[in-house]
Amino acid sequence: GSLLLSLVRAVTMIFDLYIYNRRGVCLYYKAWNADRKHKNEGETQRLMYGMLFQMRQFVRSISPRADTKTFTSYKTDKYSLHFMETTSGFMFVMNTDPAARDVADVMRHIYAEIFVEYVIRNPLYEPQTPIDYSLFKDNLDDYVSSLSIFRS
Repeated sequence: GSLLLSLVRAVTMIFDLYIYNRRGVCLYYKAWNADRKHKNEGETQRLMYGMLFQMRQFVRSISPRADTKTFTSYKTDKYSLHFMETTSGFMFVMNTDPAARDVADVMRHIYAEIFVEYVIRNPLYEPQTPIDYSLFKDNLDDYVSSLSIFRS
C-alpha cells in the first residue's frame, strides 16, 4: 500500500492545474497525479486564490525593486507551485513535484496554444463561466501527459 504510493509519488511530477479569471473565480481545475483528494474543492479553490492574492501583495511590498509585479513560483518539501498571470488577467497555477523543472514554458503553451485556441476563440464560450469543453480538456490532457515531466 504505502510503499507503492511512495513509488508512484517518486515518479509523479505534475499534480494539478488551476485557471482563474481576474476576479478570482476558478474557471477550471484538473488533478492528474495528486495523491489526495480535497474534501471541498470549491473551498480549496477559494483558499488557493486567497493565497495567490496575498502572495502577490507580499512580493510587491517587500521587493527592493519598484517594478516587481508578481512571483512565478515557490517550493516546499512536498510540491512546487508555479504561477503565471496573463495580460488579460487569467491566472494559471500548476503544482508539481519539487524536483520538477520550471514549467513557465509549459504554462505559456497551455495558455497560448490550448486555452486561447479552444476557450477564448470558441464562439460558445461565455466569459467568466467555468470551462467545460471537451476539445479544451482533451487537448490539455494530451499535451500534459506527453510531457517528459508528467511522469519522470
